[in-house]
Amino acid sequence: MPLSITKLKKLLSYKGLVPVKYFHMGGVCVYVEILSMNNADSILLYIPSKYKFPVDKTSSSNVYKLVYVDINDAETSPDNFAGELDEYIIENTYGGNNINIKKDENFAVQLESNYKRAIQLKNVSNENHKELKDTYRQLKRLRFCVQDTPYKICIYFKNFLCSIQRDNSVEIYRIKKFKGDAQKKLFISTDLEHLYGNMDSILLNIADLKKGIYHILDKNHFSHTYTLKRLLEEKNDIVQLSNDSYTKKSEYETSLEESKILLKNLNNKEKKLKHSLAQIKNKFSSGNNLNYDINYSHQLSQIENEIRNIEKVKSELIDIILELRLKSENAMLNVDKIMFDNTVMIDLVLKNFEKLGEICTE
Repeated sequence: MPLSITKLKKLLSYKGLVPVKYFHMGGVCVYVEILSMNNADSILLYIPSKYKFPVDKTSSSNVYKLVYVDINDAETSPDNFAGELDEYIIENTYGGNNINIKKDENFAVQLESNYKRAIQLKNVSNENHKELKDTYRQLKRLRFCVQDTPYKICIYFKNFLCSIQRDNSVEIYRIKKFKGDAQKKLFISTDLEHLYGNMDSILLNIADLKKGIYHILDKNHFSHTYTLKRLLEEKNDIVQLSNDSYTKKSEYETSLEESKILLKNLNNKEKKLKHSLAQIKNKFSSGNNLNYDINYSHQLSQIENEIRNIEKVKSELIDIILELRLKSENAMLNVDKIMFDNTVMIDLVLKNFEKLGEICTE
């Protein structure tokens, strides 16, 4: 079913949503990165394959080609050293039973297993190779947060997009001719059909879902920390480092909330000014003498200058919000990865020492 990017832009604009990047495969749009002008949040819109949105690959600087990156599930580290953790344990740790969102439709039963591929990564540096494996493992855990919802989680950094699919499998793409930030960014994705049927609640649902995911990451941050404390009781500085990192994340969140409140106030002020502008235009529409024209022009110019100033401040504030959110999400994702990996590997190290002790007493 051929569709139009122009029509999609128009549909999104009704809710203050602006497409900022298009990702395609074979000239057909697969994902669209969308920015909300209402709360400066980002959404990744997935276009199912039955909908054909052709993109002009040469006309825009914000159109990028996706290429599959095949990853060998069996090679992920630290599983090489610690073995694969029981799926039931991970689901209990990362399951999103505390995340409540508004559901407007029924959904198919989620698949319970991932695809496994015995294919090596190609054309990827060793550093990126490890990061992609770490992110792949992280998404395998985080998928339990959203397994019963029409929303999925995506992470992108550098020139890679890592996403949980609608069947809960994990896919990794390389974004050609794209140089992104080394910091990880967390996206909530949903498909075109769900967006179209839930335009009024989509932003609220995504905001609630993100809060739930943040809560789970924070909860597991402390869970991993106190597991490490139990394993390494003599290393008290581990807890202090964890608390310091949590304090840093809290600082980002506080600044982010303050900035969002300021953005809301600016939006309200801008709305009132535009309303006043409309009233002035209506009031002076019947005037035709010189005094009327001078008074009209003065009031009109004054309000329009105020609106332009607000728009400038809003643009700067949105940039600040995006940067704070990027730092906050990058910190949360990296802390979660570090604490999880440390917990698994240190547990194995101690078990190995126990085995060494058994050998010594034989």
